[in-house]
Amino acid sequence: MSTCELLPKCKFLEKYKETMAMACQGFVKKYCQGDKLGECKRLEHYKQHGEQAVEDMLPSGRVLII
Repeated sequence: MSTCELLPKCKFLEKYKETMAMACQGFVKKYCQGDKLGECKRLEHYKQHGEQAVEDMLPSGRVLII
């Protein structure tokens, strides 16, 4: 199984892994290790700009507003 290269250092997961644990597990299962691995907008941003997207950007590309 492939795993996203950003998984160990993803700023989104670092920020929300405790407060949104269940949601993060779902994102990891789907975007970081699953069928949407090639569709992660965070990874796409990283590859285009050489830096991670803002930490509040979901793998889907939507920005979380709390």
